[in-house]
Amino acid sequence: YYVNSGEWSSVNAYVWVAESNESYKPWSGEAATKTDKTVYDEANDKTYDVYSYTFPITYNRVIFNGDGKQTQDAEAVYDAAKPYLCNAVWYESLDAVKEALKKPIPDETVYFINTGKWSKVMIYTWNGSGATSWPGVEMTKTSEVIGEYEVYSYTAKKGGQANLLFQESEDVNKTADQTWQAGKYYAPLKNKWYDTKEAAAEDLAAPVEYEYVYLINTTDWAKALIYTWTPEVASYPGAAMTKESEQIAGKDVYSYKVVKGSTFGGLNFNCGGDECKTGDLAWEAGKYYAPSKDKWYDTKEAAA
Repeated sequence: YYVNSGEWSSVNAYVWVAESNESYKPWSGEAATKTDKTVYDEANDKTYDVYSYTFPITYNRVIFNGDGKQTQDAEAVYDAAKPYLCNAVWYESLDAVKEALKKPIPDETVYFINTGKWSKVMIYTWNGSGATSWPGVEMTKTSEVIGEYEVYSYTAKKGGQANLLFQESEDVNKTADQTWQAGKYYAPLKNKWYDTKEAAAEDLAAPVEYEYVYLINTTDWAKALIYTWTPEVASYPGAAMTKESEQIAGKDVYSYKVVKGSTFGGLNFNCGGDECKTGDLAWEAGKYYAPSKDKWYDTKEAAA
């Protein structure tokens, strides 16, 4: 049963087997049935409909979804002894749900350390009952400062968030996808969450180490860009690379630097669009790529 505290216009149920990932029906599942049961939320003076869904007992995970929102993966474990889901918690009976709803849902907050000194900070959340619409909402600048960096906050109801990303504006300076970390501080410079502001201050005070990837312009492009995903360093066609003073075999060399230890799902190099771009590549820190050879070289000497 799903207590529709998000007041979705319709509710679907998607169920699967955790061990094999086999789903009962394709995403987003099947429509759940609106029952004649309701639950009164005393704290907010609202009445919620209760939906039911019946499925084979061999399936042991369930996500409810509707209106572009969904319950969290973390609460997906189904237990027949507690069949009622409400506000990210499973209950054994509707009476237990009603008792819990007498108490207001507590708030929880995430913090963003503005190491990039963006003009504003937005947060976009998804896969939770409290999901925001794209491209997200502006975060609140706090009075806190960590080192030279301002701190922003976003507060939401506990249990309503699952995944998130931060960005300066739509698709500008967008971070990698993150999971909700209540009470913690995120610094994009390190792509890292900190339990406390003191821990963040100590780590951010340390010198930042960088690493590079290189493009040998064997195809004589007029300019060179790098596009990465998971995360994006910039929206397609990507970020401009820096032309180095050196050449390799008479060809210009371009570089792009990131914080040491950064990871990406993949990348391509291009001249500003689809008319001239490489295939999809893995991130190879410190190496040199020659598009005419479709090959990475460990050193510039090997490339030459």
